[in-house]
Amino acid sequence: FDPVDGHDPLVSLFFGDEPTPDARPVRGADVESQVKLTFDQALRGGTTEVRMADGQTIRLTVPKGVRSGLKVRVRGRGRAGSDGGRGDLYVTFRVDAVTRFRREGDNLHVIETVSALEAILGTTRSITNAYGQTMKVQIPPGTQPGERLRLRGQGVETATRRGDLFVEVQ
Repeated sequence: FDPVDGHDPLVSLFFGDEPTPDARPVRGADVESQVKLTFDQALRGGTTEVRMADGQTIRLTVPKGVRSGLKVRVRGRGRAGSDGGRGDLYVTFRVDAVTRFRREGDNLHVIETVSALEAILGTTRSITNAYGQTMKVQIPPGTQPGERLRLRGQGVETATRRGDLFVEVQ
């Protein structure tokens, strides 16, 4: 027996008048996309645009302090389905690396080179954080290569917290 008008006569005979699976409305498919951000864009957040395969452009809010690999869902921006409902859009952020800072979670790491004499006697250095703020850092006398100094609250700022900046002395 072939289905007629979306109904299978054999199924109707045993189970009543049910539509075949092919006749049921289907929700639209989900769509995946990637957005590439500069390190500065990721730190500050803001808005960006995602261009869909169908040519449509969607404005998207970039969370402050976003890290590479974070995936966000935008409801109802996927493909349209036979039921009229749309799937979701999943956007994965990719953040360009920078040479000055290395990121670990919300903490940033930077290397500061000092001379052997400065390490023995101690010195003061000006360090610029990722947001362009300059601060004085005291490198204590007797500092060994590879020692790390922690600057609390000078790392990546997100909506809920702020990481630290670690200065590694070389």
